[in-house]
Amino acid sequence: GPGQQSLRQHPLVTTLRSQIYVMRTPVLSPPSRPRCSSPSLRAATESASRRALLSLCSALLATPTPSPAVAAAAAAAARGLQTFDIVASDLDRRSFRGMQLSNGLRVLLCSDPEAGKAAASMNVAVGSMSNPVEWPGLAHFCEHMLFLGTKRFPGEGEFERFIAANAGSNNAFTGSEETNYFFSVNGDALPGALTRFADFFTAPLFSESGTTREVDAIDAEHAKNLQSDFWRSDAVLRLRARPDHPYSRFFTGNRQTLRGGDADARAALFAFHRAFYRAPQMALAVAGPQSLDALQRLVQANFGALPPGPAPPASAAYDALPPPFDTQPQAEPPVA
Repeated sequence: GPGQQSLRQHPLVTTLRSQIYVMRTPVLSPPSRPRCSSPSLRAATESASRRALLSLCSALLATPTPSPAVAAAAAAAARGLQTFDIVASDLDRRSFRGMQLSNGLRVLLCSDPEAGKAAASMNVAVGSMSNPVEWPGLAHFCEHMLFLGTKRFPGEGEFERFIAANAGSNNAFTGSEETNYFFSVNGDALPGALTRFADFFTAPLFSESGTTREVDAIDAEHAKNLQSDFWRSDAVLRLRARPDHPYSRFFTGNRQTLRGGDADARAALFAFHRAFYRAPQMALAVAGPQSLDALQRLVQANFGALPPGPAPPASAAYDALPPPFDTQPQAEPPVA
């Protein structure tokens, strides 16, 4: 989708792709605006190792006093912190550091003292193939809802107002097996942006008014897709997939499948977020003009409160299934 394309073309992301392969961690868990569901067929069939790599390099890029709970989480993260050297070119003025917090969150830091901007992205290893059968479009709906208020910042649009006030931008996309959130902002605003961003993953509100209203945005996105040849061809592709494979299902969602954002939909959002938005299934990238030590402190203070595992990866529900499409070559019809 548009958000996915702009992210992958980001110059900092291009650099990260050339650097991240040297980062090695201990045992890793298998891993509008507009916002959209990605139709990528490759994501449905490639291996778990690719998902882990993508989750690490999928993105690059006022702070209130931390609560006692956040401070305690940061202290615990510091005790269990692991850091890793990242090999970079001798000509690269930037410096890099890999980390894994005690809760299992994997992090890549990039310090560029000459940069005027900062950026961050969180990749969550769950996408539309993990929608409950009775809730088509739930992963996409969850992505939208995280922008509509958190416990510390309950105002709808608070995050986007802060980003816009600091010359930034933000977006997100939901793919078949991953959901990605990202932003850029003036370098000196990174601490405030990260504090607001972290609450997406620790304390979303999923307010009643927000769920009812945001279903209309999902439905409008679906209606727009109906007129697109790209999305029509994607729908035909899904119709040809094995009916028992989640790739064959409806990904985007609409007002009908999400039941108008009623109380049951809100409960489903909480359950989905609680099950899959856990630190071992997430990877964070942060880039800014701050030093590596300063970036590390920001990450520990804001993301140490993410819920830890253990939790099976979202892909465990379908990894053992046959591929969604028949991979055997079709026999040629006899020549008359």
